[in-house]
Amino acid sequence: MWSKLRKGIKYPTQILIKSDDVLGRVRAKVEYEKNSQISPLAKIRNPEMVEIGTHSKIFPLTVLKPKDSGIVIGDHCTIHEFGFLAGNISIGDNVRVAQKVSMHSFDHNIDRTQEIRKQSLNKGEVIIQDDVWIGCDVTILKDVEIGEGAVIGAGSVVTDDVEPYTIVAGNPASQIGIRD
Repeated sequence: MWSKLRKGIKYPTQILIKSDDVLGRVRAKVEYEKNSQISPLAKIRNPEMVEIGTHSKIFPLTVLKPKDSGIVIGDHCTIHEFGFLAGNISIGDNVRVAQKVSMHSFDHNIDRTQEIRKQSLNKGEVIIQDDVWIGCDVTILKDVEIGEGAVIGAGSVVTDDVEPYTIVAGNPASQIGIRD
């Protein structure tokens, strides 16, 4: 007991991490009746429009903003810190999403005859198949489907569909390899 207390004093961030894990499991049970973890510091707007699978983990400071059909996250997924998912998004099972990833399933019209703030949204969807790894600082735009087993390199901007088991990187993202 004393060693844990001393360790907590020496490394206070460990106390926050442990409490976030415990409270995250409670939150997932209460809000979604799932054996998952949703950090108390994650922000979920319209939680009734979000579906989270079992054994998935939503890290602190992640924002989920569903629209229309909502956001679906499969089983055994992780969405790390500072993630921002907005719109109609479907994520399969066993997907890893690194820090600071943005997914947007809509954009604004850009008609010159009207102010941007008054223009309607162009809605679409983002679909991430099973077993995908998305690196840090990736942006995924509307009407993109990422195929099963694909890998998205850090800092990429994905504007087109990604074939299964391919590795893409860059802005705009293009194929740089195949996952063996």
